[in-house]
Amino acid sequence: MPVRVDEQSFGHFVYPFLFDMDTFNERADKIDHAQWNGRKQALKVWNLHQFPEDDLLPHVARYLNQREGNPPTAYLWQLDGNTLQSPQGLGGSAQWNLIYPHGEVPFHIDDIQLALSASVLDS
Repeated sequence: MPVRVDEQSFGHFVYPFLFDMDTFNERADKIDHAQWNGRKQALKVWNLHQFPEDDLLPHVARYLNQREGNPPTAYLWQLDGNTLQSPQGLGGSAQWNLIYPHGEVPFHIDDIQLALSASVLDS
């Protein structure tokens, strides 16, 4: 079935991976300080955000959005708007197409988020 260009939707692409828990804080620090080489100056890549409390069960939101004095169990960052729009970056104004066997669907990137979670799995 062909997709109409004026239909609006969104998608979440999730790429989970495991890492050594001892590197959780180091990874979060590197994400906080990441920079992208813009045309005129270095651009901050990620801005720290809270997990959306309206989209989660209250106890899950409280667990993820730790309050002062509690160590974080997860972080959520949003790609900085200047970095998203940078022609040297992702080029948020670029024309993208999802190509599949029966045609193409044009799309654009409005937002990119990155989540890092500290999970301990029993072996």
